[in-house]
Amino acid sequence: ERERKKNEKMEIEVKIRQELAGSRLKQELQQPNIAHFFGAKPDDRVEKMRKEIDLKIEAFHQVYRSNSTSEEEMTQLCSQLSSEISAKTSHALEIQRLKEIREMEKKTEAAEKEVLQEELKRVKELLAAQEKKSADASKEADKWRQLYESQMIGGKQ
Repeated sequence: ERERKKNEKMEIEVKIRQELAGSRLKQELQQPNIAHFFGAKPDDRVEKMRKEIDLKIEAFHQVYRSNSTSEEEMTQLCSQLSSEISAKTSHALEIQRLKEIREMEKKTEAAEKEVLQEELKRVKELLAAQEKKSADASKEADKWRQLYESQMIGGKQ
């Protein structure tokens, strides 16, 4: 009976180690790639979350080694740890995604502002040119009116 329980515990321990190693590998592969993919340094919050996860994994190992936990409790702890890892990973990814979206929005806003500034400058120059044309045309009209009036006044006498 003891041998069977010992074998079962060993099998569970091996299985859990494999799952944890797989989870760690996935986590390590995901976290650096997110930061380096977009040319940024890893965020302190992501590093903090990674340390928290490592502490929880270590706590899990200590609980497992104590042999005072049952198989059901261990499965529950594994399940809880897995869900926490998933939640924190998805939150970190969501934070990174939102940062990227905001950065793109800033770039788009800056580009739109630049286009509007250039359009405003062009319209101001066009307005100034039209005002100059209008002033020149008004001067020309005044000149012709004066010439006409001087001809009319000179022609009546």
